[in-house]
Amino acid sequence: MKFRAVSNEWNHWIVCPLLAYQQSTSFQKLSGFFYQVVDVDFQSDPNFLSLDHSANGIPNPSLGFLPERIKVLSSSSGLLLCQGLESYYVCNPLTEDWKRIPPHQYYHESDPAVILAFDPQGNIESYFHLVAAVPLLDQPVVFFEIYSSQSNSWSRSSSECLELEDTTLVGGGLYMKGMAYWSTTSNGVLAFDVKSEVSAVLRVPIPLGDMVP
Repeated sequence: MKFRAVSNEWNHWIVCPLLAYQQSTSFQKLSGFFYQVVDVDFQSDPNFLSLDHSANGIPNPSLGFLPERIKVLSSSSGLLLCQGLESYYVCNPLTEDWKRIPPHQYYHESDPAVILAFDPQGNIESYFHLVAAVPLLDQPVVFFEIYSSQSNSWSRSSSECLELEDTTLVGGGLYMKGMAYWSTTSNGVLAFDVKSEVSAVLRVPIPLGDMVP
C-alpha cells in the first residue's frame, strides 16, 4: 500500500496482473503452514505457522473475512480451499479476496476428497480447478467432478477409476505438478492428471509391520 501511494505509475504497475505473474515465477519458497484442529466434537479456527519470522505473515490467519466458520481442506500456490456448512470457498489469505463456489451436482460426503489445483506459472489469468474424487455408491468405481473457475461451473470427467479394491479414500488429497493424489485404504494411491483427465492407481510398498509371515 505504501508503494502504491508513491505515484500513479507505481500504482498502475503494482495492480497489474503481470506483476503477480512475475512474482509467482520468481518466488518459490514455502512461507508457512495453515493448521487447524478438527474432530467430531470440536473445530478450532485456522492458524498460520510462519517459516520466516522476519516476514509479516498472514494478516488474518483465522480467515475471519469469510462469511462463515470454515474447515481448511486444501492449499495450492498461495490459495486455500475451505469448506463451509453448505459451500466451498477459495480464498487468498494474504489479500483476503475470496470466492464462493457454486453448488456441485454429486454428493461429496461430509469429509470430501477434494483438492485445489492452481498453477500460477503460465497462468496469468489465475484460473484454478477443484477436483473431487467421488466413490460410486455400492460399486467399486471412483469418478471425478471438476470445477473450473474459468467457466464457473462443475462438470463430470469422462475418466473413471475401476482399479481400486476398496474405494474408501483417506484425507482430502494433495496436488503437485499437475497431478492430484488421494490415499486409499487398499494399499494404493489414486492419481489423477488434471489437464488430461486420466486416472491411475499407484501401488505402494506394504510396511514391514503389516506383512503376514
